[in-house]
Amino acid sequence: MNAPVDGIVLVWSDVRWQWDPDSPAGQYPTLDDLVWVDTNLLSLFRNAADSADYYEASARSLASPVTAGSHAVKLQARVCGPGLATIWESSVTTLFVPFGNSGGQGALSGR
Repeated sequence: MNAPVDGIVLVWSDVRWQWDPDSPAGQYPTLDDLVWVDTNLLSLFRNAADSADYYEASARSLASPVTAGSHAVKLQARVCGPGLATIWESSVTTLFVPFGNSGGQGALSGR
């Protein structure tokens, strides 16, 4: 992502996964998804599977101030825990905006 001036990057991430019903009884897996802008961790979320549904989704919407220049936005997802699971789809979408909710360039209020 290339920011032409200081501003805000909006990030939407989505991970779709399915846990294996052949996992040992009561051993449901979890999925960790992490969203990074450059070396800054924006979000770490642990999504636990349950016995109600084999298909799971983990979606985030985040915002981070950035300086002018090139930035790397990365989504990492990993299956954790004792059960078995497969990540079958993931995506990350970014949008650069020059002004935050405070009206200041590259500033987010409440942070």
